[in-house]
Amino acid sequence: MRVVVHPRRTAETRQGGDWRQLRETIRLLGDHRIEARISTKTDEDLSGTDVCLIWNSVSPDAALAYYRNARAQGTPVALMPFYWKLERFWETFGSWPSRRTRKINALGSGANRSEYFRNQAALVQGADLLFANSQAEADLLAEEYSIDRQSIRVVWNGVSADMALGNATRFRSTWRAVIGDREFLACIARVAPRKNQLGLLLALRHDSRVLVLVGAGASDPYATECRRVSSMRRDVIFVGQQGHDAVADVLAAARAHVLVSRYDVAPLVTLEAAIAGLPQVAPVESGARDYLGDSAWYADPDDHDGIRRAIDAAWSSPKQVDLARRARTEFTWQRTARELAEALWAIA
Repeated sequence: MRVVVHPRRTAETRQGGDWRQLRETIRLLGDHRIEARISTKTDEDLSGTDVCLIWNSVSPDAALAYYRNARAQGTPVALMPFYWKLERFWETFGSWPSRRTRKINALGSGANRSEYFRNQAALVQGADLLFANSQAEADLLAEEYSIDRQSIRVVWNGVSADMALGNATRFRSTWRAVIGDREFLACIARVAPRKNQLGLLLALRHDSRVLVLVGAGASDPYATECRRVSSMRRDVIFVGQQGHDAVADVLAAARAHVLVSRYDVAPLVTLEAAIAGLPQVAPVESGARDYLGDSAWYADPDDHDGIRRAIDAAWSSPKQVDLARRARTEFTWQRTARELAEALWAIA
């Protein structure tokens, strides 16, 4: 089978979890007799293509162009929307406008919001096959767009096993001058409104624990405000964007991990923290609970007291050995590729 995969247009230049998931999955689709190639051309020639797979419709105008091109050429369409509740989606980007989010802000204002929903509905309702990364996302899509739940295939996200092999000593050696031997709380995510580091910092403004923020975003207004707020307390450390091995080292060295996104889908970092056995606070506005169950603590992004309570519980908890074992066996890229391939073969 031949599949053309259309990611968001900025996927390669501004890489995120969706891009990582795509690359890891495509790498293994060949094991299931699927030849997949990536294209960001909205007029892609789909001759000889069995399925067009649209990977991310957070910006539905671009995704809709891919969709219409496939329909014009008679090619079946599968959609992986990466969809979550839009109320906080709009709140997040509307509160922190930037060059990157200007188009999203415009779509979320006034009558344009109706256009956004119409475009999403055209994609979600028109696709021959619809994927979700959790049952929670599947239920949300079914509810908001009146889709039969049985028509949505849940494809679980994966995690690389080597995220459990980080070197805590190496991390501490690199950052000894600022962290020393102290235990610390880690937050691994791009410093951005959606990931809600500002809410985390406000929740911990009177807390004395060391907080290590790992992720890009050093110069935009949101990151600048995060740094301003962080200066009001001691022991907030920004280490910037780190490579794969360095992130594993952070997870090996941290006492707990926290992510309190304003919206997410199935955040990879929660699975990375899980496979490393870290106690963690995960975002309630995501499908994370479907993966972590009762082995994590959850916090509303706007509830500062709740964030602190969840962090206290994770901080005082031992390593999550059972969750780490389950992550190694259940949440693999091989499983992701297999589930995706089985569904694609069904419509080819």
